[in-house]
Amino acid sequence: MRRASALLPLLLFASLFAPGSATARALTLATLDWPPYIGHALPGQGYAAALAREALGRSGHEVRFVFLPWLRAVQGTRAGYHDGYIPAYADEDQGRDVLCAGPFPGGPLALFARAGSTLTYSGIEDLRGLRVGVVLGYKNTPVIDKTPWLDRQQAADDLTNLRKLLAGRVDVAVADVYVAAYLAPELDGGYAALRLVVVLEEKDLAVCFSTALPDHEALVRDFDRGLDAMRADGTLERLQCAHGCAVQGGPGLRP
Repeated sequence: MRRASALLPLLLFASLFAPGSATARALTLATLDWPPYIGHALPGQGYAAALAREALGRSGHEVRFVFLPWLRAVQGTRAGYHDGYIPAYADEDQGRDVLCAGPFPGGPLALFARAGSTLTYSGIEDLRGLRVGVVLGYKNTPVIDKTPWLDRQQAADDLTNLRKLLAGRVDVAVADVYVAAYLAPELDGGYAALRLVVVLEEKDLAVCFSTALPDHEALVRDFDRGLDAMRADGTLERLQCAHGCAVQGGPGLRP
């Protein structure tokens, strides 16, 4: 019994460094203001922040967020200045400088027009000759981002993009449905001034860790384990609903 008691502290210490798990530590994730997904002034800093904090916290990590323009958040992580960035689109190739965990539920990326528009969308040809509002640095869909003749008009952020749409400076705008719904009170006419033409894609999200970190693979595993547990116990669904990132029967969230 005395021998077993002496070994117990060693076994507990060794478990902290078990293969597949990162040593618990403080992490800094670079991000942007993109409500309701994430924002420095949001309750709990928003859905993605609360999710990352909970998923990584289940392995003992503490997470803080630094809010930057998105390109700086990504570039700073690639250069090793931050542990990771969040939220990235899970279906996009993020390159070799990061390793992404997840994915976790995001929302519908849609094409918006002004209320009263009769525009229909069945493919990219329907946008020929139109000015398409996008946000600088954001990835949208491959066809929106890579069609060479498409007239993409860049805005600094989603609110500016939607305001340009309502002012007639662009003909259509690409935006996340939940983001548009959140920003609607700041638009002249509110959400009723917008017409959701089509949902282009349902977008899952991801957190991406810098491969400059020696424990980046273990951090991915820690996040994924935490996320799986959150799905199983209902925490994930509760966070989506609490932060306005789930369809709950409200009008106008689908075409």
